[in-house]
Amino acid sequence: TYNRRVLVETPAFRDFFCVHFSANGNCQYRLGRTGSRADPDHLYVSGADAPFRQLLPPHYTQLTIKIPRRA
Repeated sequence: TYNRRVLVETPAFRDFFCVHFSANGNCQYRLGRTGSRADPDHLYVSGADAPFRQLLPPHYTQLTIKIPRRA
């Protein structure tokens, strides 16, 4: 959770996946050319060899779990 708007932009995650779970509020995200909106109780995975972009509004709450690709 951040107390302000945050933009996250990364190149493709080659060595790991991230599982994102929206707990409170919603955010916009883009995986490569595909984008969507994450609402509460929404789950999505980043790191599938595509750039990742996420716009987090103030007070948005998210749980992210990082999983090594080898696992």
